[in-house]
Amino acid sequence: MELETVFGLVHGGCHGAWCWQRVIGALDVLGHRGVAMDLPCDDDSAGAQRYAEVVLDALADVDGNVVLVGHSLGGLTIPLVAAERPVRTLIFLSAVLPMPGKSLIQQQETEPEMVFPNPDGPSAFRRRLYGTAADADAAWALAQIRPQAQTPYHEETPLKAWPDVDAAFIVPTEDRAVNSVWARRAARERLGIEAHEMIGADHSPFLSRPAELARLLVELAVSKEQAHGA
Repeated sequence: MELETVFGLVHGGCHGAWCWQRVIGALDVLGHRGVAMDLPCDDDSAGAQRYAEVVLDALADVDGNVVLVGHSLGGLTIPLVAAERPVRTLIFLSAVLPMPGKSLIQQQETEPEMVFPNPDGPSAFRRRLYGTAADADAAWALAQIRPQAQTPYHEETPLKAWPDVDAAFIVPTEDRAVNSVWARRAARERLGIEAHEMIGADHSPFLSRPAELARLLVELAVSKEQAHGA
């Protein structure tokens, strides 16, 4: 980790590469590089495999292993990328997880506590996504939100088997979108790891706490690399 590490930053539903701007800047200060991309989230014909292809294209010029970070719905995409190219670590940030043989909707039917119900109205949407962000920051983000196609929710995941890659899970304790209780349990039962908590952080710490998030991403990448080396 003394050399530059490349972090592939995969946004969640309704967002875009723009949401990682502050994290990319913070990673640069720490001597690392962040690569973000715009997923085709407003394309009804695009599912998780197409999302993965966009990520693969964005990282095509990166030699060697990368650390992939998937936020929220991006958790469905990053394991597919790891099945196609070398990846050092998968970091799930307030993310859902694919389950081979099932769609996300089917998972929610058996685990209704996975995500909190979608609220009505812009103020409720702001609290759901950016609950601890400054008003100006939340307004800036909400102005860039895109429609999210439902295909990734309803399709059976293209993932056939979980990739043999180290994983980490970040749980913001004030998340109002993905249930932190479910996230801790899923990290333990499905990934075999204990989640790392961001105390007091909301669903989108890339906006409200980018420097802290960048440091945590680097720390997790270091710890996984050291554990693997040991």
